[in-house]
Formats: sequence, structure tokens, C-alpha cells
Amino acid sequence: MGIRKFTKDERVYFRQKVIDTLLAQSIFKEFKYIKSQDIIIKKTKFGYQKVAMYFNWEFYDIGKQEFTGTIMNIAYSVRFSVLHKWFEKYSVKRLSTQRGTYGIGRTASMLGFKDPYILDRYDIVYSGEEFNDNMEKMVKDMVEIATYFFDKYRSLEDLYEALIVPVLEGKKKLPDVGADWIFEYLTLTKLIDSENYERVKELIVVREKWMNHEPNIIRYKDKLDEIFEYLEALELEMPPAFPPL
Repeated sequence: MGIRKFTKDERVYFRQKVIDTLLAQSIFKEFKYIKSQDIIIKKTKFGYQKVAMYFNWEFYDIGKQEFTGTIMNIAYSVRFSVLHKWFEKYSVKRLSTQRGTYGIGRTASMLGFKDPYILDRYDIVYSGEEFNDNMEKMVKDMVEIATYFFDKYRSLEDLYEALIVPVLEGKKKLPDVGADWIFEYLTLTKLIDSENYERVKELIVVREKWMNHEPNIIRYKDKLDEIFEYLEALELEMPPAFPPL
């Protein structure tokens, strides 16, 4: 049997079936589907919890006279707006992009799931007996991963423990790409551990100088002192933790 692509109606059905199945799970009861981004998201006044997916429409014959679609790059993220909103004043990104920035994002493999059958991507048979089995497996895994991730990173204290403490203990290096993390890490430290703010800032400045040819660093290089002074003068409000799912 030759390869063919799904029709538009088949794609709509496939995607909607995935989303409806996910949103029927109790942990996702407050999540909404954003079609333009293929995400399910729970927004609050202080941030969001999000699951993002990418639907690959390169379907193929798997020898069972059925078509299979791939749901891949599944990622889980949390945003606390206090880490990012103030930076809109300086960000070179589009405002919509800046407002979609998150504090921490992970996939199943990044979270250390050892089960080889818990994946960052799934091949879902479009029809036939395997469809429900494939869907059940994927949703079961996604519920397990989301429950673990969103519980692990419910608060800014959780983010600080994950992102900053290992750096201070010499167990982890600061990022070596991008620039936004600089301002997010400093904001996080200012809110959670102000006594260590200057120490974290010193480590960041050393890292920034080492990264001085990185394109994103270059964009902010001439304004770093101004941005630091602006942040340090801000009065920021500590957000609450997300409730357990």
C-alpha cells in the first residue's frame, strides 16, 4: 500500500480526538485548548501551567493498512509572570512572544523518566483496534508526567531550588546560550534569597563576559547595568504557589 497524507477532515478529527481525550482527564479539568498553538493551558492571575504538542502530519503505511500520525515534542512548562513581565520594557522579542516566556520547561526525557515506553513522542494509529490503545497509552503517560512536573514546580521556591541552588553549590553551571535567563535568575534570587543576590549576580556577570559573542548577549550588552539597576529598584510581589492538580 502506498503512502498518502491525511485529508484536512482527517487531521481535524485526529487532533480533536487527542485534545478531547486529554481534557477529559481530571488533572486537566481547568485547562483550555489553544488551537493556534496546539497547547492546553491553565492560566491564573500570576502565570500559567502548559502542555505543548506538535502534530506531525507526515503519515505513512505501517503495514497494517492504517495511517499513523506522530505527536511529538511534547513539553510541559510553568510561568510565573513576575519573573518576566517587568522585562517587557527591555525585551527585544515581540510582546506576544515575551508574554509566552516560561520559567521552566521540561520533556519526559529531561525529567529523567527511565521507562523507555514513556516518550517525548507517540505514534498514534488513526483508526482500527490500535487507535484507542495508542491513545490510552499516550494519555496515561502524559497524565503521569504532568502530575509529576506540575507538582515539582508549583512555586518560585521550587524553581529556585532547581535552577539556582545547584549553581551556588557548584553542582551545575549557568546556561551558555540566550540572555533572558540572566534577568529571570536575578529576579528569582531577588524574590527568594536576597542575601545571595550579589553572589548570583557576580556569577552571572562572569558568565556573561565569557558569552560575550553570543548574539542574544550582544543585544543587551550595552544596557546590562541599566537593566540591573532597574530590577534592583523594583518592588516585586511574591506570587502564590499553584494548587496541586
